[in-house]
Amino acid sequence: MKASDDTTILNLSDRLKALRSLSNKSQAAFGEQFGLTQQAWGHYESGRSAPKPELLTNLVVDWGVDPHWLLTGEGGPFHLPVSTKVDALESQVIELERQLMRERGLSETEMVRIPVYTTPLSAGRGNMQPSDYVVSYKDIIHDWLKYIVQIDPARAFIATVMGDSMTHLLVDGDLVLGVHGEEIDRDGVWAVAFNEELFVKHVQRERGRLVLRSENNRYSDIVVTPDDSFYPIGRIIRAVKDIY
Repeated sequence: MKASDDTTILNLSDRLKALRSLSNKSQAAFGEQFGLTQQAWGHYESGRSAPKPELLTNLVVDWGVDPHWLLTGEGGPFHLPVSTKVDALESQVIELERQLMRERGLSETEMVRIPVYTTPLSAGRGNMQPSDYVVSYKDIIHDWLKYIVQIDPARAFIATVMGDSMTHLLVDGDLVLGVHGEEIDRDGVWAVAFNEELFVKHVQRERGRLVLRSENNRYSDIVVTPDDSFYPIGRIIRAVKDIY
C-alpha cells in the first residue's frame, strides 16, 4: 500500500475504509487477511461495530500504520517501521478505545463492579490453591466492556499473571481481563484450576481431550485426564497494562 496525502480523516471507521482503499482490495479480501468476514469488516467501515484492540495492534505492528494517524487522522498513515513494539502501542490502543466510545456516544460514567483476583494466577508451575483466592472488586466502565471489548460485564474478571510459561504472549506481572465461563467452548487462553492449582494456559481440544499448552517451550504439555480435578475459571480476553 502507498501512503496517501496528509488530509485529516476524522472518524476511525473512515480511516479503516481509507486503508482498505489504498490496498485496492474488496471488503471481503481485505477482511480475510485479519480473519474477518466481509460483513464484519463492513461493519467496521460503517461504524456499526467497534474494531477490537487486536486488529488495531495488528495494523500498527504488522502493517506499519502510524498509531497517531489511526488515533487522530492527522499526518500520513505509514510513518512507523513494522518492528514497532507492542508494549509501546498499548496507550495508543486505550486512547483509540476512548475515542470510539466518544464517537459512538457511549457512557463513560456507568460503572460495573467486577472481581479482581489479587493473588496472582500461576503462569508457571502453580503457586496456590483455589481456597487461597483473595478477591477484591474494581469498578469498570460498563459500556467499555459491553461494546468495545464485547463481553458480558456481569461475567468479567481481572487477574494478575505470575511466571514465565506464557512468555511472548503474557509476562510476569501482566494484568489480564477475562470472562467467566462454565465450560471450554473454544480453543484459546484460559484461566483454569487443574488439580487444585491455578494456571493461565493455551487450552486446546484434541481427539476428545483437553491439552494445556505453554507459550514457553521449556514447559511440557499437560493432558487433562478423567482422574484430574479440572474446571475452567474463564477465558482470557486480553492483557492490559492499564484498564478503565
